[in-house]
Amino acid sequence: MNKQLYFKICTVTVGIFLIVWITAFSVFFAVREEPAPVQEPTKTEDVSKPVQSATLSHYIARAENGKVAVYEVYSNGFEQAVPVPEINLARLPEQDRKSFNEGVVLNSKRELASLIEDFSS
Repeated sequence: MNKQLYFKICTVTVGIFLIVWITAFSVFFAVREEPAPVQEPTKTEDVSKPVQSATLSHYIARAENGKVAVYEVYSNGFEQAVPVPEINLARLPEQDRKSFNEGVVLNSKRELASLIEDFSS
């Protein structure tokens, strides 16, 4: 048999074997990227954070531990404490203490500022 013909046959055979092997390898052993699993919040995470789309609805001032505490209330119902000067309930008239026990709704920062001005010492 002719050496050139034998060389061509061997080259074609080896080439076909390599093409089949590479194709099989890429099909069976290819790394497939799967979507990342959705992580649920753990118990240690603070899940009480307000939703970014929630807007400030109003403020509420209520009696807590003998003092007045003020909260921002958002449209989704989330409440966040607002730092205010100390207002001691013991020094207020009975009617004001009753109002703070029920909760005083303040619709603007101006009303909040007025309340602080009126009741802080």
